[in-house]
Amino acid sequence: MKACNICKSSFEEKEMTTVNPSQYLGGDYPDITSFCPSCFQKFLIKAQEIYSSQEKLKEMNLKEFTES
Repeated sequence: MKACNICKSSFEEKEMTTVNPSQYLGGDYPDITSFCPSCFQKFLIKAQEIYSSQEKLKEMNLKEFTES
């Protein structure tokens, strides 16, 4: 059994998903986090919104840079 780093509930290790949240959300987040299925789904939903907006900002900055 392994504990979810978010909700602290215990799950079978094969049910857990381990990711690097800082890769998606920036340096203010832990290097490695183990998520249970429910917490991982919540993470994906929120991280996708943040990641998409950051990528759009990077594209706009690149476009502005190349057109100036």
